[in-house]
Amino acid sequence: VFLAAYPVAYFAPAAGGSGVPDVMAYLNGIDVPRVFDLRTFLVKFVSTMCAVASGLPVGPEGPMIHLGATIAAGLSQGDTGALGFTTPRWITDGAVSFRRFRNDKDKRDFVTAGAA
Repeated sequence: VFLAAYPVAYFAPAAGGSGVPDVMAYLNGIDVPRVFDLRTFLVKFVSTMCAVASGLPVGPEGPMIHLGATIAAGLSQGDTGALGFTTPRWITDGAVSFRRFRNDKDKRDFVTAGAA
């Protein structure tokens, strides 16, 4: 239980809760800070895993929606500081260019698909 609660309290408070209200708020046009960054993703992943493994009465469905939306938000941008990766140059300049998805509408579409 300690391993599930400590990282949320001290490293990524945005990882608290199910994450579904944060995703819904983003899809409705509210920019919630640090809801789709790498630290929140890692803390939510580890905390959900520890909470479910310890037998706490939590449902993993809500956090999985948030984790899927975070992955989709990072993938839609190609180069992202939030998830901490850069797409290789041969992909960004080639046929699979992510540059056309670097706008708010397409990012919301990716987040919707990731949350589904």
